[in-house]
Amino acid sequence: MSALFACPVAPARPLDWTAIPEAAALLADCAADPPPTRVTRIEGLSTYHAPLYVGARVRRLRAIHRAEARRLLAAADASRDYAAFEAHCRRNVQQAIADALLEAALARSAACDARALAATG
Repeated sequence: MSALFACPVAPARPLDWTAIPEAAALLADCAADPPPTRVTRIEGLSTYHAPLYVGARVRRLRAIHRAEARRLLAAADASRDYAAFEAHCRRNVQQAIADALLEAALARSAACDARALAATG
């Protein structure tokens, strides 16, 4: 088979702070039982209100995120390569919880589809 027709392999998703065992467990818990939200006023180039996840699990996830940021920044300062630190900063706790909730909903939907297909076949 020529290289022209070879199927490209997707690059492996780099591990991020959500792969830390404690963070992964907290996110799984959030996916099973979503944390409460509080509407907060966000001010920047424009002002708007947004729901933010709150509670003890969110505070612990923020602590894990900050600790990992400190570790990555120290490594980046030493190597002068800030790519991993910048990637870390792009995925915050609120986004990680939202992603966990979406992934759980998709898994439930896929399981429902599989049951429906099994029932028809």
